[in-house]
Amino acid sequence: MKNKLRLIVPVTLTMFTVAVIFSFSQIQYEKNGLTRGLEINAESASENIMTPIQTILNEGDTKELKALLQWAKDDENLLGIVVYRDGQIASYAAGTQSSSINRRLAQVHESFLQNRQSPSFRKLSGQLLHFHMKQFPLNKSGEGTLLLIQNAARIQNLPNEIVLRNLFLLLKLMLTSVILIILVPFLETVALNAHMNRRLIRIR
Repeated sequence: MKNKLRLIVPVTLTMFTVAVIFSFSQIQYEKNGLTRGLEINAESASENIMTPIQTILNEGDTKELKALLQWAKDDENLLGIVVYRDGQIASYAAGTQSSSINRRLAQVHESFLQNRQSPSFRKLSGQLLHFHMKQFPLNKSGEGTLLLIQNAARIQNLPNEIVLRNLFLLLKLMLTSVILIILVPFLETVALNAHMNRRLIRIR
């Protein structure tokens, strides 16, 4: 029995090592998939409205631009969209996920001015956001920029979700292993006793 119980430690360590390795690879795989999904969605959205925005900015009708950007309210993936003209905000709109873009526009603008060439993921007020920027030329040597902001909280929370999920599975496997390690010798003893009783009965 003691020898059987000693198996629990190496079995547990082996399971834990496998779970850690699997968790790291799973986090990276799912993170790449989520990142690619955000990039595809942003690229598709920007391509659909790039030309109309460019035309409106060249004509100088900001009211029409505001109306055009209202489509953001119908896109469940967007937190907001901002249009710049020569580094200055020309118009913006909040998405369906949150209206907080109105309160955080100054933060978004500051991040945009300071980190135009930085990675597309940035943290504002503790929340991970995905920034997708598209620059385009305007008449009279001007430059326009389309900035789409998506909620990347799913990527931010991904490591914790996967670790907890795999930890739960590991605990289930450990409990199953412990039960089997303890139960198998007991069943073997029961079977042996039953066999001996049958032999005694035959001898009598």
